Amino acid sequence: MSVPERARPGRRVLLLALLALLCCASSSPARDAKRARIVVLLFPEARLLPEILAVEGAIRPTLDPEGAVNFYTEYLDLSRLSDAQDEQEMIAFLREKYASRQVDLIMPVAFPTLRFFLKHRAALFPGVPAVFCAANLDAVAGLELGSAITGVRLPSEWGSTLEAALALQPATRRAVVITGTSEIDPTLQAAAAH
Repeated sequence: MSVPERARPGRRVLLLALLALLCCASSSPARDAKRARIVVLLFPEARLLPEILAVEGAIRPTLDPEGAVNFYTEYLDLSRLSDAQDEQEMIAFLREKYASRQVDLIMPVAFPTLRFFLKHRAALFPGVPAVFCAANLDAVAGLELGSAITGVRLPSEWGSTLEAALALQPATRRAVVITGTSEIDPTLQAAAAH
């Protein structure tokens, strides 16, 4: 199953990530030769999901065609962090893992990961620039991103999705929007209604 073209990270997000990485570069070429840049990719769920494989498969070769960047990838499995204790254990794990590494860029993928990153940035990666991708425009609207955080918001395609469904089923007279119970679902439901 392939990810629709609009769901793949665009060149803009990858260029933003590259720009952020270059802005973090030191002024000493000798120092640059000793330490490769470190980029941490944060994904909301397990690696086996097709959309995660597609996004990761696009980011790595586009951002680093020469293989000069050290990528660290975290699959946070956020849907299984059911309480504050689970969340604190994840934070402790990440803090310990990256305590001795000089991280140059964080790339949160999708809105749940961006929300987790923003909530715990000060404890995990204080001051490290971030470029997010694959976050829905409706979810990110009005969100306080703070300093050194940018990214590309995915436009909501509610109208296009409905048009495609009606083209496949022209006799349809009623459409129903089904959402979940997460924090973002009311925002997405309201956007779909318009």
